[in-house]
Amino acid sequence: MVRLRDLDQAVFVDRPNRFTAVIERMGERTLAHVPNSGRMSELLEPGAKVYIAPVTASAKRKTRYDLTLVEHGGKLVSVDSRLPPRLLAEAIEQRHA
Repeated sequence: MVRLRDLDQAVFVDRPNRFTAVIERMGERTLAHVPNSGRMSELLEPGAKVYIAPVTASAKRKTRYDLTLVEHGGKLVSVDSRLPPRLLAEAIEQRHA
């Protein structure tokens, strides 16, 4: 089940490359993985409110968070390209259950 309630709020600062974002959370700057290779320059603007998902620490990971949603024009927009297919599959499954 997709669990969006486990997200933390942060502020977008910068995107040094396609898959990394600098975010500020509770006064601390850290990195978050951006699971979307698109430019998203209209969404990921400095100061934008974003929602991040904490991830399990791993020797292979360079970040502790995945960037999941960004607030744009008063609405939440998914920036995680893995999320929409999972939500659709879950909705289809629940309808047949």
